[in-house]
Amino acid sequence: MALKLSGDFETASLGSLPQMGAHKYARQPSTRILCFAYAIDEDDPYVWFPERQPVPKSLLRAVRDPAVEFHAWNAQFEFNIWNQCGQFWGLPPLPIERFHCSMARGLYWGVPARLEQAAAALGSEQRKDSEGHELMMRMTRPRSTRADGSYAWWDRDEPDRLIRLGEYCAQDVRTERAVARRLKPLPTEERRLWLLDQRMNNRGLQLDFVAVRSMQILVDREAEGLGQQLRAMTGGVVTKTTQTARLLKYLQDQGVAIDSLDKRMLPLVLKEEDLAEHQRVLLEVYREGAKSSTAKLKRMIAYADDDDGRVRNLVQYGGAMRTLRWAGRGVQIQNYPRPTKKFDVKEALEAILDDADTNQIEDAYGAPMEVVSQCLRGAYVAAEGHALAVCDYSAIEARVVAWLAGQEDVLDVFRRKQDIYVKAARDVGSANRMLGKVLVLACGFGMGPKRFVDTAATYGITLDEETAKKFVYGWRDANPATRALWRDVDDIVRLVINEGVSSQWVWTRSKRLAFRMARDPKLAGALLMKLPSGRPIIYRGAGVDEIINDPDGVGDPEWVIRYDGLDVSKKWQRIRTWGGKLVENATQATARDLLADALLRLDDTTDDLLTTVHDEVIAEPKLSRARDRLAEMQAVMGSAPSWASGLPLATEGSLMTRYAK
Repeated sequence: MALKLSGDFETASLGSLPQMGAHKYARQPSTRILCFAYAIDEDDPYVWFPERQPVPKSLLRAVRDPAVEFHAWNAQFEFNIWNQCGQFWGLPPLPIERFHCSMARGLYWGVPARLEQAAAALGSEQRKDSEGHELMMRMTRPRSTRADGSYAWWDRDEPDRLIRLGEYCAQDVRTERAVARRLKPLPTEERRLWLLDQRMNNRGLQLDFVAVRSMQILVDREAEGLGQQLRAMTGGVVTKTTQTARLLKYLQDQGVAIDSLDKRMLPLVLKEEDLAEHQRVLLEVYREGAKSSTAKLKRMIAYADDDDGRVRNLVQYGGAMRTLRWAGRGVQIQNYPRPTKKFDVKEALEAILDDADTNQIEDAYGAPMEVVSQCLRGAYVAAEGHALAVCDYSAIEARVVAWLAGQEDVLDVFRRKQDIYVKAARDVGSANRMLGKVLVLACGFGMGPKRFVDTAATYGITLDEETAKKFVYGWRDANPATRALWRDVDDIVRLVINEGVSSQWVWTRSKRLAFRMARDPKLAGALLMKLPSGRPIIYRGAGVDEIINDPDGVGDPEWVIRYDGLDVSKKWQRIRTWGGKLVENATQATARDLLADALLRLDDTTDDLLTTVHDEVIAEPKLSRARDRLAEMQAVMGSAPSWASGLPLATEGSLMTRYAK
């Protein structure tokens, strides 16, 4: 068995890790290592202070042995610090293949990404040092700026604090190691996928700085104009679109029943019939100026590498717990608004680059802030001599949920390359294709009529609850196998939990999902859902719990399926689930496994895969092979792996110089 080096860095810098990501942070001239705690196998950690000690011989011996594995929590950070800052102190470069990420391992086996939460979830006797954490957050930045403009640093002014930081760092190593001991290893294929993810994140996307700065100029001009409108409309009380608290109080003082200006609440407030016209206009002006997507411009610049202009650390492996879908990080490219069909991103960007003013942009393309939002993707470009090959799965979740359920008539629509949205609308007696699209996107996992009203509204479809009932129940009647899958999964999970079934898998009628309780002591109390790929989804601490819904505690009890997980506030506690929700998990996880399988098949010696965006793959081949590479991507992504036999897949792909959707 290979020896394990468990390690953890603490650093200080003028740069901000959250604002620029590990790659750029490690390359900042001011970034330096304060201490490195490491342990070989089960030895107690040793703390090395580079500015005070030579490199320990035991550390050099370990890393010079190619069989020694480097284990760390969020190993991407350790990889970057080791290979950039570490070389200044004589540490030999290490390839990513030497690194093993305990956090990725934890995510696979159903524990949270934050070390302190993972330790608590697994009942580890070792925990993070919360007092030391506060010290670390302070010491990573300068203590003060001197009169001559130089910086004072905590570790140099107060050595005792540095020693205390080393103790904190060593405790992190103990905790990381204790958590890892309670986890099964990362399966071989997932290890391959994590390594590919790291290489992709290390390549990044090329940023067009000129386009970003031109968009920022337009945003600043429009923000100034919107601020002037707010000033005039509120008598100087509100002067900027960023003054949310002031605007909220102003409206409340005017008698508007509103307690939040959250972007999810604004559409509902604007629908209120008793809202005065000037109040409605005021909120519209605020909403236009408060578009969060335009704030991404500064973040894109902050994340772009100073040397090659590429934006890295775009997504995180397994960022969505249990399903293991990639989650957006850094510039949050997955959250960029999708341009409307009639919007010409290339043309709008050319106008912005030509320094068109806000009035010209509005006359030609619409509200400037919205125009910039729709142009964000276009700020990423192919490097010289290359193209962006972009390939996306078509209606992947609708296909997968129908396949999991054995809903053959829907699968036949996909096999015949017909329009599933037209069919869904026709099934409920409508010719409105957009309604059909909302039904397909919303109803596959048991959404009820009340929520469907709100969902349809986001697509510009206004419904009352009675009409929504007709459409939702009409969709369910037209998709009986999918509806039956929700109940089937709910019944099986209750059976498996209540009877403690662990000796065998209990399969759904469609034979594509199976459930049992875990047998391995490291997964004690966990419910396992076996996906078609063979991968399990882990629901730790699963149970069928009795709850009282009445706040006074006198109502009838309800028995609900619950497990230990992260709630919407990111707290680790009991989470409620049900058949439809579990089917949604299975659908998203299966879509992820299809993408993962395709990525591994597409990974070759060209090193051109850059990132994923939801169900999309972006590569950057040389122009000479761009068409062949795109054809290969479409062929690989469009052919189902053996475990997904009978699942009709389709892709949409194109070559581009600017990224677009």
